[in-house]
Amino acid sequence: MGTQRALHRVKERLEWLLDECGLYAVVNAGPDIHLLILSRVNRMLSFGATALVLALYLNELGFSDEWTGLLFSLTLLGDVVLSLLMTMAADHFGRRRTLVLTSALAILSSVVFAISGNYYILLLAAILGVISPSGTEIGPDRAIEESIIAQLAEENRRTDLYTWYNTLSMLGAALGIAVSGLMVGFVREKLGGTAIQAYRSIFWLNAILAFIKAILALLLSKRCERPAEDCTPASTSENGIIAESPTREIDETEPLLQQVGRTSEPCNGPDLPQVELQPKNHWSRLWPFSKDSTLTILLLCGLFSLDSFASGLVPYSLINLYLERKFSIPEKTLGGIMSGSLLLCVPFNLLAPAIAKRIGNVKTMVFGHLPAAVLLSLVPAPSSPFLTFAIIYARQSVNSMDQAPRSAFVSAVVLPEERTAVMGLSNVLKTFSQSFGPGISGVLAGRKLFWVAFVLAGALKALYDVGLLAMFEYAKLHNRKKAYNGAIPDEEVSVETSRQEEA
Repeated sequence: MGTQRALHRVKERLEWLLDECGLYAVVNAGPDIHLLILSRVNRMLSFGATALVLALYLNELGFSDEWTGLLFSLTLLGDVVLSLLMTMAADHFGRRRTLVLTSALAILSSVVFAISGNYYILLLAAILGVISPSGTEIGPDRAIEESIIAQLAEENRRTDLYTWYNTLSMLGAALGIAVSGLMVGFVREKLGGTAIQAYRSIFWLNAILAFIKAILALLLSKRCERPAEDCTPASTSENGIIAESPTREIDETEPLLQQVGRTSEPCNGPDLPQVELQPKNHWSRLWPFSKDSTLTILLLCGLFSLDSFASGLVPYSLINLYLERKFSIPEKTLGGIMSGSLLLCVPFNLLAPAIAKRIGNVKTMVFGHLPAAVLLSLVPAPSSPFLTFAIIYARQSVNSMDQAPRSAFVSAVVLPEERTAVMGLSNVLKTFSQSFGPGISGVLAGRKLFWVAFVLAGALKALYDVGLLAMFEYAKLHNRKKAYNGAIPDEEVSVETSRQEEA
């Protein structure tokens, strides 16, 4: 009996640990979500590989820092148009078809970069295709995948799934950087190739990875497509924060919500309050978001755009070029060092769901992102490579803790039928804002002032964190005041207030 009790306690603690780190949600997520996670890992491996060599490749071709920065900016601007068109049309054209189409564009752009050295041809391929100057996500894929995950997953498991979706993608990016450095070193040292030939081998690798991504998209089931009829149990407030159901747990994503009854055809799954779908007009085709969602969407997109502009000032490719020039580090060594920095994201990303369950998504986002912003501004300060990489490692460890809570937060505060469009719009505006950064940084780098970009980026990211926290606190106060003025029944006020205080 004693042995059985001990085994039972071990089992309970193991289950608790699996639930805390989100593995339970991932294991039971189903094949479609597993394919989406694998697709993102594959994609980030590709982005990480190009991030190490892209600026070095263009520099080796003889393009100045100003022209390199301009190409990066125009690449991101082209991605804005691509992402906007595809995310807005994905639900009607087909989400799986859209993912296959982006794979084909990635293959095309990778092949062009692997065979051409003409600036304008490369620019056209980068604009029309999928090439990431920053080593981070570009294109419509992430918005579509996150919308599918939100649709297929239970709401209380979304943060866990987004955590592993982002954490494993960091491992993919780290692997991509390491493989890129090793491949460049192998081609140059073992095969006797030139630097240009070594860099071009990475783009051939990207083409292969994009083909694999297309196959993964084709394996997705019809469940990933938008349902024929969206049923949307929703609650709204004047500030635009929306909940899906008045009976579920409400955290900081839904401060003191006012319940609004709506009716529609029932959904498959658990019993949910029925909703009434509003008839669409011409304006809704251009702006497919409800009136109650609009203010929230605009505020969040504004803050996310500020953060992305700051990220655009210090894209991964230019950071690698900056470090290579400052410390004369070979690509093989640089790839290993930068790959190691991304691996530090893993344990801290896995803490994000547990922290979010206790303090809420918004506070978790700020918890990791604000220290990372401060550390980013300090990167150019040391003259020692050891101290420089120590700061980079410290910054990288907490930098991506906000990704999973942010995805869960956005998916919770808009209506289900708006998720793909909202996430797509958010990514488009973030990419648009990010596109201005490389051009500015290219000019600064050409004048030996790239350190200014680090300081400015860190300051703007800190401002984003403060703004996000202020927005949430204002929403709480606004809705609490509304509640106490009688807009929300007394019994709802007490329940919502206690929940808000717990969050």
